[in-house]
Amino acid sequence: MPYLGFLYFLVLCFLILQWRFFKLPGFHPLVLVFVFVIKLGAGFLSYVYHEAYFAGGDGLIYLSGGEALVHASGGNPITFFQLLLNMHRGEPFWEPIYSSIIYWDTKETFWFVNDNRTAIRLHAILTFLGGSSALVRLVLLNFISLIGFTFLYKTFRDWFPHVDRWAMFLGVFMIPSGLFWGSGLLKETHAFFALGVYVFCLNLLNKRMHIRSLILFLFAVALLATTRTFLAIALLLPSLGVLVYGWMNNWQTRTKSIAIGVFSILLFSLVLFNTSLFELFILKQKEFLE
Repeated sequence: MPYLGFLYFLVLCFLILQWRFFKLPGFHPLVLVFVFVIKLGAGFLSYVYHEAYFAGGDGLIYLSGGEALVHASGGNPITFFQLLLNMHRGEPFWEPIYSSIIYWDTKETFWFVNDNRTAIRLHAILTFLGGSSALVRLVLLNFISLIGFTFLYKTFRDWFPHVDRWAMFLGVFMIPSGLFWGSGLLKETHAFFALGVYVFCLNLLNKRMHIRSLILFLFAVALLATTRTFLAIALLLPSLGVLVYGWMNNWQTRTKSIAIGVFSILLFSLVLFNTSLFELFILKQKEFLE
């Protein structure tokens, strides 16, 4: 469906130009449209590279897994959401469906926390918007990724206001590794969205200690934990450091900052069911080597 992908591209370019969220001080709105086009080009190169050397790689596995969920539901929305939520495990009708989807069950799966499943779930939802078209997926995923990068840029401008705006812009949006890994069908593309939301909400929470900031931050924690689990683990200590820094600079938020930091760590512990973090890293390394 190349025409559908092109239609989505035009609509999203218009949205980038009109949405206030994408208005960056000191930059023309067309600059982010240019970034969007560059990301699509990088995503296409990533797709070609994985297709040539890895028979499509993980990206096509997530795409086909999402389609499998949709087809297995038979058009029944209740069945679809039951499959999406990994329900009825062990039952004769349901288990063969889950077993047929590559990466649905992995060694480091813990309840809902499996970033491979999150990628498959996302592709299942995108199937309703563009069928099996990889082009449509690239356009939609890159737009989601662009939102995440924009969140990162806004946060870094707030943290480092004296850094040259063009240097920061190029460092956030145009860094080669970010373009390659954050623009294809891989889960890193939507992981950048989750990372951007997380960092933005962390900064918002540190500046404005009220219930809405807390709710947004906890949503961001859950989003990042289910999107890129090991990235969420790696950010635990730095996040706590940001909160402590805010506590040291504003004594009125001392109790809230400590409580939020402790609560966030406890939340991760509960989500991971008290599993050793070292064990998780070992399992991930073994899976990568295999």
